[in-house]
Amino acid sequence: MSSGNWPPRELAQVLDSKYPRSLEAALVAGLRNTQSQPYFDDLTEALVRINRDHLVDDTLLDLLRQVPNSDSKLLAIQKLWDRQHPEALPAALVEFEKLPGSHAAARSYPEMSGYASFLARCGDSSALRALQGRWDALPSGIRAAVITRLPEMLAAENHGPIRSDGPSLVHRDEASRETALQLLISALGDASPVIGMVAYGWPKSPRVCDVALSSLHKVEPEVFSFTPKADMTKRDEERSEGLKKWEGKRASKATRKEVEK
Repeated sequence: MSSGNWPPRELAQVLDSKYPRSLEAALVAGLRNTQSQPYFDDLTEALVRINRDHLVDDTLLDLLRQVPNSDSKLLAIQKLWDRQHPEALPAALVEFEKLPGSHAAARSYPEMSGYASFLARCGDSSALRALQGRWDALPSGIRAAVITRLPEMLAAENHGPIRSDGPSLVHRDEASRETALQLLISALGDASPVIGMVAYGWPKSPRVCDVALSSLHKVEPEVFSFTPKADMTKRDEERSEGLKKWEGKRASKATRKEVEK
């Protein structure tokens, strides 16, 4: 299995049943060495099936340092982040910066969506600033996906590990909320269409600014109104009114701070 030249599924089952302590290292070596995409997919699947709480940090770090595939690295990054390992977020930022950002190129790199969602969900201000820095280059679908993650991050009270069915906030810092809100406010001016969001409950394909308005309504419902089945004209009115209230709220808060000084 370490050679990467044999179908790995049955081999993984045998190793797991007879020599379980050898399984993780063999999987990582196979991922590093294989030239076959089907074998690579099977090796990754076998690694995911392991009780990930038992994966040792050295195995996960080997994935980061030795396996070229970005999806496998993201698997390792997520688990290391769950354990609050110091190399997790820096590794994610490095991999994110390596990925192409142009609209055309990013379509050929679906892992861009995975890394962007991880950065949005991890709750760290440096991760959100990395998204901010490449925001205009990201495809509209990925921008919308990030926007839908931010309310989960902002609303979560209990820090916990990343799971496929919920947000992850292992160690959020104080600046993350402000950075997330800045991203959402900026996105209100983005009229790019998002194709394929009908499946997510939208009556028709929305614009990025519509998704941002929906997210802001979840975070600041008293400021941003949102009518799910409204037409574009109504949505534009709600966005404009929400921005006025937001600017007024900010101005009032700044005045109070100045008075307190």
